Amino acid sequence: MFYLIMKSLGSLIIALLFSVHVLAQLNCKSTGNANGEKIKTCYHANNIISTRETWDKDNRFGKFVGYNNQGKEIFNYSLRNYGGHSSVSVNYYDNGQVSKVYHSDAPDGGIQFYNSTISFDKQGKMTGFDETKNPDILTLPSTVKPQVQLSPNDSAKAKPESIEMECASLKIDYFEIQNGSTSKLKVIINSVPNINYPKKSFSLTLKPSQKVRFDSILSAQNHLSKALYKPEVISIGKKQKKKKYKLVATTEENKTLNTKNWYWVIVND
Repeated sequence: MFYLIMKSLGSLIIALLFSVHVLAQLNCKSTGNANGEKIKTCYHANNIISTRETWDKDNRFGKFVGYNNQGKEIFNYSLRNYGGHSSVSVNYYDNGQVSKVYHSDAPDGGIQFYNSTISFDKQGKMTGFDETKNPDILTLPSTVKPQVQLSPNDSAKAKPESIEMECASLKIDYFEIQNGSTSKLKVIINSVPNINYPKKSFSLTLKPSQKVRFDSILSAQNHLSKALYKPEVISIGKKQKKKKYKLVATTEENKTLNTKNWYWVIVND
């Protein structure tokens, strides 16, 4: 009898623990909107959004955004299933906070790739960042100083100094384009040759006033100093071909959030 009671109690405890785990992982809702976009939203235990994943109606381009339990954005990735892939996989704490997010980005064909992993504590504070990429260039973090060879006499005089290691600050560059004209247009976006980043190409059809964030790049060092992409406008239809368009490029940096937006607007010339 005692054995049966203990066995039943053990099964009940396992079931309860499993249900908590499932609830923590499945506190999500999937919806859609009038534009055919698919949206999956997951929540913290306090019902504030933890992550939101959005895909267009063709499941080609999307976004994955994460927040802490105060609603502050802590990461933002562009996703795609076109021209290669840009994907994200995440792990969560039992309170709904993302514990780790893994990002993989690679063009269609070639040996180029970019991977990154970010870790967070239960309050959404970044605790670790790691990246791998090909091609790769060896760079020294700003906190690393070259060693100087001292003579025996100088070494005896030298006093030990405390070494303070600083965590690199995560930088995010966003790339967006908006159709500011009154016509439906096609845009071809090719990356500018850069040994640090894989070659990419995007083909977008934009309705009037439509804006698309087509890529994002994370770095533990600095923002990009030059534009990584060069868009080209292609008219659709005979009427549009008679019109001329130009691209107005701007950048906006937010030092508080460590973000930089590279932004193009298509206007009538």
